[in-house]
Amino acid sequence: MPYPNVFHLPGEDISPSTDIKPAAISQPLINSIPPDLLPRFDPVFAKYHAHYSAGRLATHQIPIKEFRANPRKYNIVYGRAIAPDVHSITDVQCPVTPSSDGKNSITVRIFEPAPTINEGKPRPVYINFHGGGWVFGGLETDMEFCKRLVGELGCVVFDVDYRLAPEYQWPIPVDDCIEAFKWIESDEMVQKRNLDRQRFAVGGISAGGMLAAVVSLVCRDEGMPLSFQLLGVPAVDLDGYGANGKLTEEGWNRYPSYREMEFTVPLPVARMEYFAAQFLGEERDRDTYNASFRYPLMFHTLTSG
Repeated sequence: MPYPNVFHLPGEDISPSTDIKPAAISQPLINSIPPDLLPRFDPVFAKYHAHYSAGRLATHQIPIKEFRANPRKYNIVYGRAIAPDVHSITDVQCPVTPSSDGKNSITVRIFEPAPTINEGKPRPVYINFHGGGWVFGGLETDMEFCKRLVGELGCVVFDVDYRLAPEYQWPIPVDDCIEAFKWIESDEMVQKRNLDRQRFAVGGISAGGMLAAVVSLVCRDEGMPLSFQLLGVPAVDLDGYGANGKLTEEGWNRYPSYREMEFTVPLPVARMEYFAAQFLGEERDRDTYNASFRYPLMFHTLTSG
């Protein structure tokens, strides 16, 4: 019978009498689920991964210029439920600190419910930061999620298209998210969009969760109101990554899962190290990093004062 996670041509003879050497037909495909971890995966995910992802290079294994030229060629997105349409979706430009290439604005996509939803009252706000290891992702990443929030909660959703590494390394992606929050929370935007400043929330998945956590800490320290944060698998501890993004010896020992899940999919240690290298850039003295950015997990409260 066919080997799991091994590619076979249609009609290929894989009986013991074949001339193919056993090693050739039993070699797992690149980026397959490790056999010892397979029982821990949801069977549906394992099936989809074996069919669509195993045997293909992951995005961190492709030169970044090649990926940027044709991201749809390399992105693998399993099925996502399409959310109902919302009243309006608008792209606007948010001013940010200029980078060396002169770029001084980023796109923020605004999802709004029908005016009748809140009966003219100030509307709650959710500000979203997409995931992708600070390297990948964009406004399409969480499109359906943002629409769903609007439909189910009646809030106004702002999706922030922050600048990505390695073209824009630390601290630019972090600063973009902080500046976007302050811009959305400004008197001008609150009045223009009829927003309820006392019902602001931030959130994101993975790298986006880390960015939301940092924004939450900035709100705490600067006295800006924030009611809620929604962090999905956030990367809230980068303190164990050293030169070239590699885990230090101390980093390896911070969490047992680093060794236990070193070769797992879709986020092996090698992919995490790739993201750290692209995002953090050249090695710097740790004192040059804002503690809340590098290690949000060390802060035990978001309460100001």
